[in-house]
Amino acid sequence: MALGIPEKYVTFRTVWRGAKDKPIRSQFDLNLNGGYCALFWLAKDFLESETDDIAEPQARELNEIRNHLEHKYLRVSISATPKHGPDDLALTVLRVEFESKALQLMRLARAALIYLTIGVRFEEARRAPNYTSDELEPIGPTDSIPLSERI
Repeated sequence: MALGIPEKYVTFRTVWRGAKDKPIRSQFDLNLNGGYCALFWLAKDFLESETDDIAEPQARELNEIRNHLEHKYLRVSISATPKHGPDDLALTVLRVEFESKALQLMRLARAALIYLTIGVRFEEARRAPNYTSDELEPIGPTDSIPLSERI
């Protein structure tokens, strides 16, 4: 996309604008590219600083878990315990809570991969005007799988 961002400063939230108060970069035509538009709004579900506007209610908790995994350590507990001990570097979370948050992150990552694929495909088609996609032959029903076992 030739955004001119140094590699160490590229993040999911900051890639869209040159600075927080600047307009969206011209390379991202969000009016036409539905994949990038969806990625832009999905990026709002991630917290990078305490002043970020976020849509995802669990974003602050996910960010706290990420921070402890990266810089401190995380305790996963079966029973209820306090979140922080006195002068403790650990964050303690319940296993059920941790599993729920992990599943939420996997859903967000899956959505991001799908939106990115759609956005890149759109950009490739837009940049190569003579590009035509290969039509895929539809797969019809098969007799080798019983109807009761089909999804």
